[in-house]
Amino acid sequence: MTIMSSPDSSESKDTFPPPRMRLRLTRGERFIGQTQTAYVGEVMEAIRCSEVPVTMTSGRPPRPRLATGLSLPMEYTSQCEYMDVELLPPEATPPMTTLTFARRLQVCLPPDIELRWARRIPPRTPHVRGSVCDVCYTIRGIFDPARAAAFRTCASWLVERERKGKTRKLDLKQCVLGLEIHSETLRIKLAVRPTGTPKPEEILMSVFATPKAALGGYSIERTAMRLAPAPYPQTLIREL
Repeated sequence: MTIMSSPDSSESKDTFPPPRMRLRLTRGERFIGQTQTAYVGEVMEAIRCSEVPVTMTSGRPPRPRLATGLSLPMEYTSQCEYMDVELLPPEATPPMTTLTFARRLQVCLPPDIELRWARRIPPRTPHVRGSVCDVCYTIRGIFDPARAAAFRTCASWLVERERKGKTRKLDLKQCVLGLEIHSETLRIKLAVRPTGTPKPEEILMSVFATPKAALGGYSIERTAMRLAPAPYPQTLIREL
């Protein structure tokens, strides 16, 4: 593990915990309820155990106030789960350095959730969920290169999606920015759009004619997520 600080953010001057974290998940997760995946609950528990100074919700029981990025589908692993932390104001808690924040939280996380880095972001930085521009996935399996080539050369590729009893069409060509096969690995890059973002499973079924019953045999990992740039440069606090 390597701890890094930029020249203008020394341990003595940087007294605020980092509000954005990037996490690595090495096991698949299942949804808890409607909006929360299992790893979010485990991060909340780690925050409680580490006693880092974050704002708590008013519910019962109170929970650390967090903002997550895109929901992680069931059974996926990930190299890039982002989470924003709402901190207590400086006048409400003794100062804590960013390095202390990261170290205390990491030792309380379970072994399959790793804090990759934490960064201090400007106050005007958009919400993490609204900041996502595109996302990449890696799927391990055997895929037909001819089908991938046919998709890349076509002008339009429509799929039907059913939501709340209504069916509408989504053009995968407007959303899939990259579709490449390397040995026994499929790499997909998807644009995140207000009109809809396809799931990797939809691409497997539509482009590669994968039966729905066979989807569970694939190992899918979220490997990259590009966020909109902050209003001015972020300060790197911790990198592994």
